[in-house]
Amino acid sequence: MLLSFLSMLSYSQEPLQLNASNNNDPGAQIIGEIKSTLIYATDNSEKSEEVKGKLLKVIKNQCKLDYKKYYNIGSSSASIFRSYQGWLQPIKGSEKMMLSFEPKSVSSKDIAFTVHFWQDNKKVFTTDTPKISYDEPFFITGPAWRSGKLLFILEANKS
Repeated sequence: MLLSFLSMLSYSQEPLQLNASNNNDPGAQIIGEIKSTLIYATDNSEKSEEVKGKLLKVIKNQCKLDYKKYYNIGSSSASIFRSYQGWLQPIKGSEKMMLSFEPKSVSSKDIAFTVHFWQDNKKVFTTDTPKISYDEPFFITGPAWRSGKLLFILEANKS
């Protein structure tokens, strides 16, 4: 079931959304939006868009990574449902790297998630985030990849 669902996602340009107004299930209520940006930290040159400016300073200060170059290799956003798992596909049209997320606790100021990182349809790691303040980036240092390291930036916004 999961593989076929992931296959459906690769063909969709828009995130899957349920119409909560026609649904009596309170878990289908949309409570916000989450955005994920996938950054590749390396000492090598790449063809992707290089991260510069304020974001680069924040990454270096927050994540304590010591690489020469940081590249934005993709981003995506999705609705946050009160009780349902959602998916983020930072590299459009690819199942190589994906995030699934499910809200654990929600308040007017912040939200906490369980986040799963999937690579080639295999779950690589699971983490429970602390409370993420709305409109502030949250950084997850990911696994080693190629000659560097992956970094996920999550941003949650209220509806």
